[in-house]
Amino acid sequence: QGKIELVSPKPGELWRVGRSYPIVWKTEGEIPAVRIDYSRDGFTAEAVPIIETTPNSGSYNWTVPDAISEHSQIRVSDVSDPEVQAEMEQPFQIIPTLKLLAPNGGEVWHALERRDISWHTIGTVPEVDLSFCKVVQRGNEEVCIQKHEDFFVIDRGVMNRGIYTWDIPRLVGERLRIRICDTRYPSICDESDHSFSLEPQFQILHPRTAETWTVGSEQEIRWRTFGTTARV
Repeated sequence: QGKIELVSPKPGELWRVGRSYPIVWKTEGEIPAVRIDYSRDGFTAEAVPIIETTPNSGSYNWTVPDAISEHSQIRVSDVSDPEVQAEMEQPFQIIPTLKLLAPNGGEVWHALERRDISWHTIGTVPEVDLSFCKVVQRGNEEVCIQKHEDFFVIDRGVMNRGIYTWDIPRLVGERLRIRICDTRYPSICDESDHSFSLEPQFQILHPRTAETWTVGSEQEIRWRTFGTTARV
C-alpha cells in the first residue's frame, strides 16, 4: 500500500480567488494517479472535486474558485485505492481581492464636494466598509493610522457595487488614503497606493459681481470657508 504526504497548501495560508496556486504532495509506493478534492467543512459533508484523476506528478496547479472560506482544506487520494490519502489537519483560507481604484494618489478633493470612490472586486463580497486614514512616517516606512475610529469612518455595510458617492465633510488634510474592507472579514482590505488631499473651498460673498471700486478706496472683502483652515 502506498503513502501520500500533502506539502502545499500549508495551514493558515491565504489563497485568493481567481489566482493559480500549486497543490503539492509526496508519495511512496505505486500510485499512478491521484484525485484532489477541497472542502469548507473539514470533509464532514462537503467534498468538491478539483480534479477526479491526474497523473501522480507531485503537483497540480489549481485556479482558486469563488468559494470563500476561512476553513478550507485539501485532500489528495489514490484513484485506485481511495483509502490511501492525505488531508490537511488545519485549514487554509480562500479569500477575495479588493482593489481600490480611486482615489489612488495625487488627487485634490475639497470639503463638501461629492466624489466617487471606486474599486474592483474578485470573488464574492456582498458588503464593504469604507474609511480613510492619515499617513505618517515611521522610520523608513509609511503607516496609515486612524486616531479616532468613528471620526475616520466613511460608511459601513455598503452594498458592493464597485462605486460609492462620498459627501465629503468639512475636513481638510494632506497625506490621506482611502481604505476599503470586506464587512464579513475585516482583515481583507486595500487602500490607496498613494496619498490624496482634502482642501477647503471658499465662496466670495463681497464684492459681488459687476461692482465698481475706486482706486485708493477702502473696501471690505468677505468670504465663506467650507472646511477648516487657519490662514488664507
